[in-house]
Amino acid sequence: MRRVGLSALIGAWLVTGCSALVSPSKYPPAPISTDPVVIRQAETEGAPTQQQQRPFPLDQVARIDALLLLERDLLRLAPDIARIRWNDKAPIGNRDDDDARTAAAMKLAVRYQIDPVFVRDVFTALTQASNFAQSELHKQWREQRRPPLLTLTRTPAQVQSIMDGLVPRIVQALANAGPALRTPGAYAMIEARAAEAMPSVSALAEPTRRRAIKPLLDRAAR
Repeated sequence: MRRVGLSALIGAWLVTGCSALVSPSKYPPAPISTDPVVIRQAETEGAPTQQQQRPFPLDQVARIDALLLLERDLLRLAPDIARIRWNDKAPIGNRDDDDARTAAAMKLAVRYQIDPVFVRDVFTALTQASNFAQSELHKQWREQRRPPLLTLTRTPAQVQSIMDGLVPRIVQALANAGPALRTPGAYAMIEARAAEAMPSVSALAEPTRRRAIKPLLDRAAR
């Protein structure tokens, strides 16, 4: 029998062992993440780091959702306000009312220990978003030759009462959402959750939503 040298045996073992270590069938590639936050980060910043791949904390998602739903409730008043102003032949926007509401929100910001300028920017954006939606509705009604008087779903007093009640709740939600805005991935999370909380229908169309959440995105961590 032919004797095989020790060096040949060792060489054969190394080749076989190394091949097993890199065998694609035994160790398939890691699955690609379907997390929208990770995907967006990968598209904008290259391959995500280990820290970026960490899931967004659920308690912080809940805080973002709570804030966005309150903003949605405020924006949902836009069609009611548009009908009221259509019937009264009044212009879109009331500077005195808007300024008074923003000033009240800024006073509450001091109580909740958050930046009053940030609160001002949020309510200014919400006002602009609502006015944009109202303007678009008036434009549609003019093109459709709607009657001079529309049936109201809410009276002016009811609309004002709802708005007055939402102001302190939104300010408190902004305070609660502070840690969430500073969490990595907040920007993408706000965009994704806003698309669900503020669906693209009627006065809550995408341009309206973008105007409303801009101050949040400006403060959100990437």
